[in-house]
Amino acid sequence: MSEDNRKRILHIKYILSYDGATLVEYNFAKTLKDKYVFDWLVFEKEGNDRADIFEELGGKVYIFDHERRKNKIINRITELKDLRKFFREHPYDIVHIDTDTLRMDGVLYCAKKEGVKRRVIHSHNAKLEKIKKGLDQFAFVRNFRRRLIAKWATDYLACSKLAAEWMFPRKLVEDGKYLLVKNGIDGQRFLFDEDIRRDVRLELGLSDDQKLIGHIGRFSEQKNHAFLVNMFKIASDKDPNLRLLLIGNGELRDEIISKINEYGIADKVTHISSTDKAANYLFAMDVFILPSLYEGLPLTSLEAQASGLPTLMSDTITTEAKITSLAEYLPIDDPNVWADKLISTEKKDKNERINANIELKESGFEINDAAETLAKIYGE
Repeated sequence: MSEDNRKRILHIKYILSYDGATLVEYNFAKTLKDKYVFDWLVFEKEGNDRADIFEELGGKVYIFDHERRKNKIINRITELKDLRKFFREHPYDIVHIDTDTLRMDGVLYCAKKEGVKRRVIHSHNAKLEKIKKGLDQFAFVRNFRRRLIAKWATDYLACSKLAAEWMFPRKLVEDGKYLLVKNGIDGQRFLFDEDIRRDVRLELGLSDDQKLIGHIGRFSEQKNHAFLVNMFKIASDKDPNLRLLLIGNGELRDEIISKINEYGIADKVTHISSTDKAANYLFAMDVFILPSLYEGLPLTSLEAQASGLPTLMSDTITTEAKITSLAEYLPIDDPNVWADKLISTEKKDKNERINANIELKESGFEINDAAETLAKIYGE
């Protein structure tokens, strides 16, 4: 199929940044590029650092043109008016909303009113950061929004059952009316490479006997960095050969860096801003940790397992994230349990790490398998 004849799908998201959901959709866009083009409507004017990767595949990225008003009611009315105008001026047969928030109900309403035939809502998380203000802090408001989403969408997707339970009404989930779309990854990209491991560890100044603990994620309440550095402090006091690599940025970065300095472990911790070479750093690690308070289905845990890493996750994360025998769940209320596990977990040899990639292929999380599910929704 020639590029000119590809079907264009409008995806909608608040921002295209270095987050898991953006990477998930990029994996889909790249895999399905011969048939579909992913265009984007984003609401944030700044911080769309990953818009370029979709543009390279032929996609268009639109910044929502809306002048925010101080009065919330007036702002909502004018926002819906501007959304309807956008859909009139940019007609699409399929709109695919990628979200972790219930506030996309209005987008679905406007898409329906302007004649969009297929309105897909795709839940990428199992919760939001604590809602401390506004009407959404009340459960009855959230439940009302879920009913509106169910009414105005035509297709309901989720990366896990927990993500479905967060976004959709209980009956819809219990009746199995949503579709599980796995967060597919390119397994070949994460196939363990010993040469890259050696080079990256040399770059990080690590010796062969040092064990590198790694984490990739935004510095936010959800990712639970305070618990993470506490557990590492406990473990490194017992085992001086432990080292920690933190990859990511976020609003709590400075606070966590201060805590690292306060603990006196700065010489054992390396911080790297968001990177497009995650696989290389995963090869260099010996253990991957994800003590999140909640997740939809964390892409980084899949990538870590695909690279052959022992992967320790909090017991709040869906069991659907365990795709290899290397993954294990730990209680989120006891840093000492995690610290002991960091110390006792042994490094895996080359063959063990490569074999884990085979388990990925059997799990259904290989990108080609996951993309087939999405393609069936989009049609020819």
